[in-house]
Formats: sequence, C-alpha cells, structure tokens
Amino acid sequence: MRDNTRAGGAEIPPVLARLGSAGGQYFKIVAAGTRSIRRELLRLTFLVELFGESATASALEEVMKTGHVGAEYIEYVLRHKRGLIPSAEPLYLGDPALDSIALREPDLGLYDRLVSPAMTRDPGDLTQQQDRKDPQS
Repeated sequence: MRDNTRAGGAEIPPVLARLGSAGGQYFKIVAAGTRSIRRELLRLTFLVELFGESATASALEEVMKTGHVGAEYIEYVLRHKRGLIPSAEPLYLGDPALDSIALREPDLGLYDRLVSPAMTRDPGDLTQQQDRKDPQS
C-alpha cells in the first residue's frame, strides 16, 4: 500500500480533534483513501451538531472496529442501530436582542385554504371500473 496522504501532514481538523483519538485515526484513514476529506468533514460536523460529540465519537469507534469508513456508516449507527433522534441545539446569533426573539409555531393551514381543495380525482375501486368497461362478463 502506498503512502497517499492527501492531508500533507496537516493538523487534524477541529471537528475530528473533538472526537478524541478515534477522530485522529479516522482522519488518517480518510486522508489515505479516495474519499473526499472535505465532504467527510462536512458530514461529520453535521452529525456532531445533531447527535452530540460523545454519541458521534462512540459511533465512529464502532464503525472503525468493523473496518468501515464513511460518515454514512456513522449516521446509520446513530440513527438505526442506536435509534437516536437528532436534537440540534438552538441557534444563537450572539446578539441578545436577536437571541431573545421568540416566534410561535406558524399556522400552515393557511396554505391549505389558498389551494383548491381537490387537485386530482380519486380513481375509485378498480373492480367497479373493470365491470363498467367489460359488460360481457
């Protein structure tokens, strides 16, 4: 196996550094392979934001133990094997005036009232249609 370190001795990205030693190992494996480092980092950042650092780190370790690499495998472990539901923290803008704004849940029923009630027709029971088309039976 040739040494194909596309990272070029770069430091471990912050999102992977937060995942501990498994994050560092993961970065080395991704950098040596053919996967897009940028895409993997983007997806892992997203998973950390949705599921938290500890859950993502343990899922990353579990995936690496099986010999797999890829954010999609990590997401599979988090969502399906562990049954976790994403729970992103609220977005804070850093301005107290903006952060204090609270909006109620929008009433989307307005859109139902604006659109005509029946856009398509229900075809009904197929057996009744066959009986009407084929009077010989």
